[in-house]
Amino acid sequence: MDEKGQMFVEFAFCLPIFLLLAFVIISVSFWGLGNAYVREAAFEAARHYSVTNNPGRSAIVAKGVFYGSGGELFVKPETLTVAVYREGDKAVAEAVAEPRFKTLGVGNVDKLYKKASCNMEYRYRNPGEYLQ
Repeated sequence: MDEKGQMFVEFAFCLPIFLLLAFVIISVSFWGLGNAYVREAAFEAARHYSVTNNPGRSAIVAKGVFYGSGGELFVKPETLTVAVYREGDKAVAEAVAEPRFKTLGVGNVDKLYKKASCNMEYRYRNPGEYLQ
């Protein structure tokens, strides 16, 4: 029995499966990293707002942290929006962005949405004590 070329046939069968698996792993990793950067932007906005009580500046700080850490590699930077508001004694930030790479049917979402909250500083929860 002549087995010349058997290796090439097996390689031809295995290569597409290997490439598909590698692409899925890379694609899901990029989506996960984009998700982490959006979460970090939301947390920084909430943290900054809980200390300064300035929602506009908090959104700017969150975007600065996002751009400074390399988040634009995984998320389309022009789609990042950060909303900051107060919910009782908590500072809440919501960050929404569009991932740069869509995954291959695994976790395929059009928007990454993260919400973070921090307790407001005591002076902002009890302003009456500081105005006397």
